[in-house]
Amino acid sequence: MTALMCDSTGSELLIILKHNDEVYKECFTGKTGHSPLIMSLVDSVLKRAGIKVDDVDVFAACVGPGSFTGIRIGLACFNALAYATGKKRIEINSFEILTYDCADGLYRIDAGSNNSYLCLKEGDSLKLSFLEGTDGSLKFEQQNADRAGAFIAVTEKKFKNKEFSSNLKPIYLRKSQAERMADVKN
Repeated sequence: MTALMCDSTGSELLIILKHNDEVYKECFTGKTGHSPLIMSLVDSVLKRAGIKVDDVDVFAACVGPGSFTGIRIGLACFNALAYATGKKRIEINSFEILTYDCADGLYRIDAGSNNSYLCLKEGDSLKLSFLEGTDGSLKFEQQNADRAGAFIAVTEKKFKNKEFSSNLKPIYLRKSQAERMADVKN
């Protein structure tokens, strides 16, 4: 399996290519948005592996929860690549990566402004929710430190189980900032 993976849900843009048991990774964290960088990082991992986008078997993308704009950028790019090549797509939610090979418990992703995306992990079951006004008093489980390794493992499992998607769709647990501002005006 040759898999090209993208996680654009947070401040860090992560692009991973697994090809012939080799892993090629590009990561960018900075003030520049993901949009101007995503294709150059994709090109970089493909060139380092010596392959073309047509050689990819599956495109896996993190579908959220996370940054609204980041999610849209990653999904638009990877849906387009899959469509152009006729290859398969795999959806992976952020908590599948963060809780991979971790104990059952409560996990958190910072949603900004003292808000949190939460996940209750019980076995293979992940229950997602949004919590406003997190004050720091809640205790959370230790999240997976090896995001790239977890992303690859989850992608391989879903590929093996043929858990493909016809279209990568975002997971939003709350309204976007624009929608929330429009609600306030009304």
